[in-house]
Amino acid sequence: MSIPNQYFEVIADYTCVEGDTNDIFVKKGDIVRMIKKDKEWYLVEKDGRIGK
Repeated sequence: MSIPNQYFEVIADYTCVEGDTNDIFVKKGDIVRMIKKDKEWYLVEKDGRIGK
């Protein structure tokens, strides 16, 4: 089980859903900080922005 505030390397690109202000763009190789994990999504921080 992952513990919040751990850092992870992104393994695949994720493009935001247009108009969804909760999404952030991440690309393979980015390092993100996990804030919270639920059944379907991770809430992460990247470059000071928080999103899923």
